[in-house]
Amino acid sequence: MKTGRLPALLAFLLGATVASAAETAAPAGAMWVYETKALLTNAAERAQLVAFSRERRITEIFLQMHYARGSDERGKYSSTVPAADTPALRALLGEAHRAGLHVHALSGDPSYALRDKHDRPLAHVDAVLEFNAAASAGERFDGIHFDIEPHGLPAWKTSTDAERTAILQQFVEVNARAAARLRGNPYVVFGVDLPFWFDKPADDGSTRWPVTLNGRTQDATKHLGDLADNVVLMSYRNTAEGKNGLVALTERTVKDTAARRAKVFVGVKMADIGPRMETFFGRTAKEMETETAKVTNAFGSERGFGGIAYFHYKAFREMVAGKTSPAVPKSGEGKP
Repeated sequence: MKTGRLPALLAFLLGATVASAAETAAPAGAMWVYETKALLTNAAERAQLVAFSRERRITEIFLQMHYARGSDERGKYSSTVPAADTPALRALLGEAHRAGLHVHALSGDPSYALRDKHDRPLAHVDAVLEFNAAASAGERFDGIHFDIEPHGLPAWKTSTDAERTAILQQFVEVNARAAARLRGNPYVVFGVDLPFWFDKPADDGSTRWPVTLNGRTQDATKHLGDLADNVVLMSYRNTAEGKNGLVALTERTVKDTAARRAKVFVGVKMADIGPRMETFFGRTAKEMETETAKVTNAFGSERGFGGIAYFHYKAFREMVAGKTSPAVPKSGEGKP
C-alpha cells in the first residue's frame, strides 16, 4: 500500500469498521447524497443528515458536487468549487467530521469514460485538491468518488464485445489518471461506482472484456480494485439470498478484492428507479435491514468487504418515514 495517503486511508478503513467504541465491530455503511443545495443553505438539513447517518452507522457520504466550469490561460478545460458555495460547504464538512463522518466529492457522467471527455472528471479532481489546499484540516473533503457508469452510454446497448472492451479500456484509463493525481496526497481517498457484472467471465471462462493497463491485462473491476481505495458495486436487488440475490451477485468481487487495494461496498437501492427486483422501494426499512444483515453476515469476515452503500439519502429517509421518493439527476456541472 502506498504510504503517502496513509492518514486518509486509515480514517476510511476505521470508518468502514467502527462508528464508535460503544457499537459493534460490524462494517459501517456509505450513502449517496444529492441534496447538496439544501444542505448548503439550511443548517437544520445538515443536522438531520448527520443525525440520520449516525443512527444508521453510515460513515461515508458521497456528496453530489456541482462545479463551475472554465478554462485556464492555455484554454484547457478546468473546474472549480463555486466561491459562493465555499463557506457553507466548509461548514458542512466541519459538522460532518465532528460527527465522525467522511465526505467524498461525488460526480460523474457516462461520457466521462471516453478519452475526449477525460478532462472533465480530471478537472473535478483538481478542483477538490485546490479546495482542500485552501482549507483547514477539519474542512477538507475526505475523498473523491466517481459515478461515471460507462454502460450508460447510448452506444453500449448495441456495441459488440470488442467495442465494449474499447470503452472499458478508456474508462479504466481515466480512473488510473485520477488515482495517479491523488498519489502522495495524505487527505483524499479515491472511490468508484461499478455494476456488479463488469467482471463476469465469458462462457468459456476467459475475461469477457479484457483491459490492459501498465502491461497487465484483466477485467475492469480488477483494475479498479487495484487502483481505487473503495469500490461500490451497484448490485441492486431486493433480496440477499438466491442465485440472483445480493450475496451471490457480489461474492466473486468481494472475495477477489481481498488481495487488492480497494474495499468493496455492496450497493442497495430504495429509490423508485428501475425494475422492482432491483429496489426496496415500497418495502419497510426493517425489511431492508433484514436483507442487508444477511449480506453483512456473509461477508463480515472478508478483508475486501467495506459495508453496505445506500442509494440514496432522500429515498432512505422517506422509507423510514413511510413516504416515497423520485429519481435523482446525475452529478456534474450546471445541473440543479
